[in-house]
Amino acid sequence: MTTALYLRVSTQDQSTSMQREELLSMCAARKWDNIKEYDDTASGAKRERPALDLLIGDVKVGRVKRVVVWRFDRLARGTLHLLELLDLFNLYGVEFISIKESLDTSTPMGRAVMTILGAVAELERHSIRSRVKAGIANAQKNGTKTGNRIGRPRAVFDRRLAEEMQRNGVCIRAIAENLKVSQTIVWRELKKC
Repeated sequence: MTTALYLRVSTQDQSTSMQREELLSMCAARKWDNIKEYDDTASGAKRERPALDLLIGDVKVGRVKRVVVWRFDRLARGTLHLLELLDLFNLYGVEFISIKESLDTSTPMGRAVMTILGAVAELERHSIRSRVKAGIANAQKNGTKTGNRIGRPRAVFDRRLAEEMQRNGVCIRAIAENLKVSQTIVWRELKKC
């Protein structure tokens, strides 16, 4: 069984050596010797990272059967992203171990925790979908759908009035304030003349 060690630091001036040392020590204690390291230098908030993407690919094709991390936040900073990854590992029958959180899905307690985390992830996905649908329904109810888009109606620009104000020496900022549009819109529209 291949054991994947996922290590991550946020910046180039940091090192994964402390993580690696503890992960390798745990693997040695459990007599796991078929080990592959996946090492990233990237923000944990990023969903796409070179080593993480490679790890996910290896999980999907069956090259990895166990993923070990030093802490949850090395794998993912966001709860939803972490739960999605744990769900993916579970789907492919991959054991997951986090040393610092003492989570090991090869144990009955670890599997119970995974079941709870899976339910939380499903609830969060459902909540997000519900909020999006409610927001769209509210926007449509309030008449904020314009053409194919939902949101604030586009600002109406009175070019004739803007041109007249400009001829009378009014500055772009004052024209924008008067017409309740951005200075960029005024500048762009007056440039067309």
